Amino acid sequence: RYTIELSDRTLLALKRQNLLQMLAVTLAGLEGPESAHNGAKGTIFDYDETSGMYGVELDQPAGEAVPVPVNGAVLPDGAVGIVRGLQAAPQYNGMLAKVLSHDADAGRYNAALDDGKQLRLKRQNLLVSG
Repeated sequence: RYTIELSDRTLLALKRQNLLQMLAVTLAGLEGPESAHNGAKGTIFDYDETSGMYGVELDQPAGEAVPVPVNGAVLPDGAVGIVRGLQAAPQYNGMLAKVLSHDADAGRYNAALDDGKQLRLKRQNLLVSG
């Protein structure tokens, strides 16, 4: 469990799967009508496990919310997420990884596990929701 402090100073102990980091992200790699949002900045406010989509509130126009696939949101350096969907190295699925950097050309994160091991993860293989 993680202990979090609310704005009114109330402390709660929550399981990882009940947390969502409200991270500032940049949208990239979107296709079709959503491609108009490539390069836009916003904040993750939701994750829908069924559809595999983040809810992202855009900075401009302020307050507009759009659904974005996990691989369409570029996480900032320092973000921590859960490794998922690896087939060649399934032993890392479910582990926490910290984004060290993002390689835009490859669409991959350089990420570090708690033990210091570094992985190159596709954007869809790192989820900020529990």
